[in-house]
Amino acid sequence: MQALFFQERLFKDKDVTDILIFRSVIGHEMFTERLKELHLFRKVMLINENAKKGKRFKKIFELLLVSCGHAERMSYIVDSELINSDYDEVWYYNYCLWYYGIYDLINSKENRQVKFVAFMESIFTYTYLRNGEMSPPISLREKIIRIGRSLCGKWILYPYSENVYIQFPEMANSYSERIIHTLPILTSKDRCFYNNVKHVFSVPVFRGLPKYIFMASSLEFDGFGNGETDLIIQIADIVGKENLIVKLHPRDNRCLLEKAGISIMDSSRVCWEAIQLGNDFSQNVFLTVASASIVNTILFSGEDLEAYYLFPLIIEMSDVFRTYCLDSVENTINMAHHYGKAKNTKVVKSMDELYGYLQIH
Repeated sequence: MQALFFQERLFKDKDVTDILIFRSVIGHEMFTERLKELHLFRKVMLINENAKKGKRFKKIFELLLVSCGHAERMSYIVDSELINSDYDEVWYYNYCLWYYGIYDLINSKENRQVKFVAFMESIFTYTYLRNGEMSPPISLREKIIRIGRSLCGKWILYPYSENVYIQFPEMANSYSERIIHTLPILTSKDRCFYNNVKHVFSVPVFRGLPKYIFMASSLEFDGFGNGETDLIIQIADIVGKENLIVKLHPRDNRCLLEKAGISIMDSSRVCWEAIQLGNDFSQNVFLTVASASIVNTILFSGEDLEAYYLFPLIIEMSDVFRTYCLDSVENTINMAHHYGKAKNTKVVKSMDELYGYLQIH
C-alpha cells in the first residue's frame, strides 16, 4: 500500500521506479500481475530474500559473501533482475540482506553510494525512532555481518541511514538524528489511490460481520509462545461463537480454529490496512494479542474504534516477544492516548478485566 502511495504522490515517474516483492509474501503472484496492470512502475520484480530452508551450506556461504563486502554475488541478486540495478535510492520498511546486495552491486559498478530511505508501515516501529539513536534489535546473523563488514572496511547498514517518512511524527517526538518527513494519511477519500489498492488486493466489502473481530498473530507457529488459540476459544465461549470472527495470520494454515467451530474471515490474506479503507467497522469490537494493524487503522481512519490488546493474558511467551509487547505495543498505545488518539484502545491486564469489558456488550 505504501509503495502505491509513494509512486502516485512522491515519485510519479514510472520510468525510473521499480518495486520489489518477496516471494515469501502470500499471494505474490497475484500482486505482481495486478501491479503490472497498473503501469505505475518501470519494473515489478519478485525476489528471493535468502536461501531456501534446508540449504544450510548455501546460507553460510552467502553470509560470508555479505560479511566480506561482496553481497552482489548472492543468489537473490545474481538470479534476479536486480543484477542490472541502477538505483540511486532504496526505500524500505524493514531490514533485509538485499540492502547489502544492492549497495555492493552498485558500488562495484559505479563506485557511488546508494541512499536508503526508511518509511514506517507500522505505528509500533516508531518505538525505534525514540530516545535518540535507539535502533531495533538485530539478530545474531546481522551482528556477524556488521562485524565482518567493519573489519573489511565495507559499508554497514545502520537503521535510518537517510531521512525517515512517517504519518505521525508526534509519536517519535524525541528522535532528532534524522529529518522526519510527515506523510499524508492513507484514506479512501483519495479515490485514485483507493481504486489502485482495491485492484491489487481485491479488497472485499463486508456486510453483517459478527460484532467481535479477533486479529490473530504468528505467536504460536513462529515459536514466540503459546496460548493464543486457547485464548480465542475462551473468548468465543464468553461472547458466543456466532458473535466472533477471526482474521487469521496469512501464514497460518493449521485449521485449529475451524476445527473448534470458530468462524474465519475469508479474506485473511488481504492486509487489514487495505480492508479498512473500503469498510465501516464502527459497530465492531476488535481483539488481538499484539497486532499493529488495529492501531494503524484507527489512526489512519480517524475513527476511535473499540479495541483490546491481550498480550498480558499470554503466559507462555518468549522474552523477545514480551519485550516487544511492552516496549513497542503498550508504550505506543500510551503515547497515542497522550496525544488524544485511540482513546478506546486498551491493554487488558487480566481475564476478569476482559470478561468485564466483553459483558458490557
